[in-house]
Amino acid sequence: MDRDSTADADREGEAPLVQPGDVPGILFQTGYDRLYAADAAGAARAFRLACAADPAAPEAWGVLADSAREAGEPAAALPACGRAVALDPGVWSW
Repeated sequence: MDRDSTADADREGEAPLVQPGDVPGILFQTGYDRLYAADAAGAARAFRLACAADPAAPEAWGVLADSAREAGEPAAALPACGRAVALDPGVWSW
């Protein structure tokens, strides 16, 4: 949608295409898309943003840990793993 179409939608009282609450989920999905494309570094970037957008999401922290490890970033993987476990103990198999 171009800029003029968005402005038209706003004037007509239509809801924006993306709501603020959608951002964590969009970032989370982007992370998985990058993982499936064998881009662990890109996945880790997206999951970092997802964690920042929703710091209480244990799965986001868990996949950040996995993708950071896969991207060769053990210094980032370890705290993310700890945060995932702290938020939801007993779920993680690592």
